[in-house]
Amino acid sequence: MKIVKFLAILAATLRFLSPIDAEAKECRVSGVVTYTGDVHDVLATPDALWVASDGGVEEFDRQTRKRLKTYTHLDGLSSLSVAQLSRGRGGSVVATVDDAVCELRGSRFECKTRTVETRTQKIQFRYHQGARVSIERQLPEGSFVGTAGGHAFVGGQRLGSSPLPDRHITSLALFENRLWVGTFNGGLAQEDQNGRIRPVLSPGLLINALQAGPEHLFVGTSDGLFKTKDGVTFEQEELVEQAVVGLAYDGTSIWATTPGALYRIRDGRGPHSDVWWVPGGSRSLQKVSAVPGYVWFGTEDRGAVVMTVRPKTRSSDKPFTVYDKGQGLSSSWSLAVAARRDGSAWMTTLREGLTFIPHRGESVHVNTGVSDWGLSALATPDGAWIGSQDGAAFIANGGETATKLQNLPDPRVHAFLSDNRKEDAERLWIGTENGLAWCKIR
Repeated sequence: MKIVKFLAILAATLRFLSPIDAEAKECRVSGVVTYTGDVHDVLATPDALWVASDGGVEEFDRQTRKRLKTYTHLDGLSSLSVAQLSRGRGGSVVATVDDAVCELRGSRFECKTRTVETRTQKIQFRYHQGARVSIERQLPEGSFVGTAGGHAFVGGQRLGSSPLPDRHITSLALFENRLWVGTFNGGLAQEDQNGRIRPVLSPGLLINALQAGPEHLFVGTSDGLFKTKDGVTFEQEELVEQAVVGLAYDGTSIWATTPGALYRIRDGRGPHSDVWWVPGGSRSLQKVSAVPGYVWFGTEDRGAVVMTVRPKTRSSDKPFTVYDKGQGLSSSWSLAVAARRDGSAWMTTLREGLTFIPHRGESVHVNTGVSDWGLSALATPDGAWIGSQDGAAFIANGGETATKLQNLPDPRVHAFLSDNRKEDAERLWIGTENGLAWCKIR
């Protein structure tokens, strides 16, 4: 019997490690949405106003005040945070960042490195419409006021606004055929009918998770769980008593993790709502991922935990299996898991890299080619997208690493979302600590 068990484990491991199923993904970032609320400088040219912020350089039509373009690292800037704007010898726009001077030539900036200078910045404690003033300039059309958090104003009128309410993206979802974006300290943003991202009203500023259900969009916040049908009015889910750190949908129920409990929430048809306290012995739950029959969640104290779910599973049942150091894994601190339809899962850890946990057989440590500090994961039929403290990559079934994602606005990746609304190609949305990015998967 021991020989049979060993051969079964070996076969499962070899199936995962086999390169036959491995297929590299090409997904080069070709679009970003940045946070431009923190303004540092302004430059007036005959036809345009140029505004420098932590999200790049914005160009506004001087007459209509319409935003024409936002220049980012995809347009040649060596850094998204632009400290100063000036005119070049030929009248060109010059942007100064921490370690470079970038000159706009045509539609792109060309950068030359410079010696980093230590500058003393005087912090103003004057406020304009609720935001601290960071810069003020006199223009022919009136006073230009740039703020820290409230974008800019000209002659007392708002000059555009940041497309994102906060730079740090925590979560993404598709609901009612629109993209929704959750941020760490600014609430929600939503895709409008023209495909542009705009801040919207939200039930709280600290958004940890988003998940679309059959009837509602669920919003996990530091103040609990909320749901909405129309994106305008939000109703609190009274069953959930703590801050929500993760949300998932298994095709039947919404699953929510709080630090001390796992909740099943009914949305439309499906089993009644229920709660499992200290599931798998964990008192520090992290993100959750679910497929029909299996609910996986990461924890800070018990590694990854899987719950085997049946139609009549109730809180009196304890169908949990724990995968941590006690079972031979490298760590018991997992920040995220990504469930696969066969019951297996990808497990990220705090500093010990990525582990693949098969439905049957021994777990396998996988080299991601990025930081061992894993932050997020999204399973696909042929592998997984892994976000870390230092970049993101696609890991194909078989453990081979595809090319690391390039041109991200920030290396710290907290969220992925697969978007199949376009017919030409699948789009992958990537949430980072300094903006939102997307690429087409080929």
